[in-house]
Amino acid sequence: MKLTPEQVLTICKGDKEVASTVQFLLDQQAARIEQLEHRVHELERQLGSNSRNSSKPPSSDGLRKPTNLRTPGGKKGAPKGHRGTTRCQIEHPDEVVVLPLHTCPDCHNSLANAKRKTVEKRQVIELPPPSVFVTEFQAEKAYCTQCRCMQRASFPESVKAPVQYGDGWAAWTVYLHAYQLLPLERIARLFHDLTGCGPSEASLLAMLNKAS
Repeated sequence: MKLTPEQVLTICKGDKEVASTVQFLLDQQAARIEQLEHRVHELERQLGSNSRNSSKPPSSDGLRKPTNLRTPGGKKGAPKGHRGTTRCQIEHPDEVVVLPLHTCPDCHNSLANAKRKTVEKRQVIELPPPSVFVTEFQAEKAYCTQCRCMQRASFPESVKAPVQYGDGWAAWTVYLHAYQLLPLERIARLFHDLTGCGPSEASLLAMLNKAS
C-alpha cells in the first residue's frame, strides 16, 4: 500500500523535514520493488522458454528431466504370494525376565494359587556393550643346574611384545578401512570411543600392512 504525502506527514507528527526524508526513502523503496518484480518476471519467462515454445534451438534446453510418460498407479510393496521373513525366537536366551501376575487386573482377585498358569514369550535382540578381552601369557622360568642358565618357556610366535593388539583388532581395521573406506584417524577414534582403548594410526597401518 502506497502512502500519500498527507499520511506520511501524519505519521511523522507534522515534522515536514522528517516527512520529506521518509517520503524520499519510500519512493526509493517503491522503485526498487518495481525493478525487482520486473527482473523476477523476466527470469521466470526465460526459465519457461525452451525449443518447444520459442525459437530457441534444442541444444539450449540443457539437461532437463524428461517427462515421465508412465501412468501412475498400481500396488506398492511385496507382490502377492511373496513369503515374508520373520526372525524366529531362540530356544535358549541369554537372560530371562519373568513378569509375575499377582492379581487379576479386572477384579483384583489374587492369582497366587491359580491352577492354570502359562507364559507368553517375547524376545528382544540386543547388541552387548563393546569391551576388550585381555589374554595374559605367563611363560614359566626356571634355573637349570646342569646348564647353569635361567631358562624360559616359549611364548606363541605371534606374541612378541609385553602389550600388543590381537588379530581381532587387525581384522576390524581391515574391514573398516578397506570395505567401509574409513580413514585411519576415524578408525582409531571409533575404537577409543567404543572400548576406551585405541591403537595409534601407526599401529593400525602396521596391521594393514601385515594383513596385505
